[in-house]
Amino acid sequence: GLSLDAGAASNLTTSAGALTLTGAAGVSIASTGNNTVTINSGTGTTTMTAGTVAMGTNATVGGTLGVTGNTTISARLGIGLQTSPSYSIDSLSSGNNFARISTNNTEAGILFQTDADGVGNSTGGIVQKYNSGNERLEFVVSSSTKSVLTEAGNMGINTLTPSEKLEVDGNIKTTNSGTITAAGNLITSSNLQVTGTSTLTGMLYLSDGLDIDAGTNGVDIDTTGNVNIASSKDGASAVVLTASAGGVDITATGAAAGEDINITAT
Repeated sequence: GLSLDAGAASNLTTSAGALTLTGAAGVSIASTGNNTVTINSGTGTTTMTAGTVAMGTNATVGGTLGVTGNTTISARLGIGLQTSPSYSIDSLSSGNNFARISTNNTEAGILFQTDADGVGNSTGGIVQKYNSGNERLEFVVSSSTKSVLTEAGNMGINTLTPSEKLEVDGNIKTTNSGTITAAGNLITSSNLQVTGTSTLTGMLYLSDGLDIDAGTNGVDIDTTGNVNIASSKDGASAVVLTASAGGVDITATGAAAGEDINITAT
């Protein structure tokens, strides 16, 4: 073997060409104690090819590290000014700090996986997707996209193609005296249900009727403009306001309703 005594400040150099270390059973460069092993190629490149390169403790790369094969890091990786990483990947910079994942294809992102023992694996993450000229950011939970943010600034929950700034395919609920404030239009494709107190300061436009229900009491305005008022008060079961030619017909039915009342505009 070849042995150099570092105590004597021994150097292994080559004046021209490349220095090649070859061993049938591998090449080991080691330092006993708490010393440092430095491989310095100057302005050139230090290349380690084939097989496995193992670093038992800390490794510091002063320049660019290029890896063409698989790399396994069993400890933590500190990037930039981070010399004492607290997480698996820990980056520190004196200025703005970004991590970039890019691709020449249509999707790039970060995926997280839990329960990676092969039973009930669940994958979530954030994916940037290019889809027929439409850029969107997808939020993935349990291996399925649950919400998206499009390049137009539209947010979709349970829908991939939101046409408004916020589009929800499903129910919206506020709790603990929560408030929904809409300075513009509030559009629902199905029913709008209010179980508490609602304050309306603007106009209410209805294209499919209005139903105010409080048990046996309630008001219903159908799509033809008829107003139905149902009440258990005084034995009256219903009052119907019907638009008719030249006026409004008011019809009361029930045990104490009395006769029908007809009011006609003249």
